[in-house]
Amino acid sequence: MGVSYFKLGSIPQCLQVFQSAIEKYPFSPDIYTYYGEILLGLQKDEEAEVYFKKGFSFFYSYKKTIN
Repeated sequence: MGVSYFKLGSIPQCLQVFQSAIEKYPFSPDIYTYYGEILLGLQKDEEAEVYFKKGFSFFYSYKKTIN
C-alpha cells in the first residue's frame, strides 16, 4: 500500500504506512528495503542507506537460521 501511495504522489501517506509497518513488523527485511527504495526516490540517500542496511541484516540473519 505504501508503494501505491508513493506512485500516486501521496508522500505523507506513503511514509505513514511504512512507519506503521515497521512498528508492527520490526523484523521484516522487506519493509526496510522497500522503505529504502522510497527514500531513494525522495533523494534521501543517507537515510535510505540506513534502512537498506537494516533490511539486509535481517535477511542474512534469517537466511542463516534456515540453512
